[in-house]
Amino acid sequence: MSVNYDKHKLHENVKRQSKRLAKLLDVPLAKAQFLLSVHVYSEPSYAEIRSKIDDGHLSGKLHFALVAPDAEQHVFDIFAKEFGDLYLALEESPVKELYNGTIRELIFKLFDFKPENISSAR
Repeated sequence: MSVNYDKHKLHENVKRQSKRLAKLLDVPLAKAQFLLSVHVYSEPSYAEIRSKIDDGHLSGKLHFALVAPDAEQHVFDIFAKEFGDLYLALEESPVKELYNGTIRELIFKLFDFKPENISSAR
């Protein structure tokens, strides 16, 4: 799907997500970028995420780049539909072993928003 979103903002969102994940997991930024790419975005690398954003193609799970505290409600609605799949992916990933809290809590901290923003989160 080709979109006309602000590419700079999407890059900044992914960058902030990487930094948050590094802090949450207490790992170097490069490792957090890899974990984010593979286990959240289902992409082989952080560079691939950036490239697809640059190309304007938010296919697969790249719509997660839209998720931010100031996102429009329709973004949260789409995220709510994907929450269960993301939860299961992280639950079965190395991220679970690196994080001392619940996966649900990690997801909300990673995307920097409150559970109230979405209605059907686990």
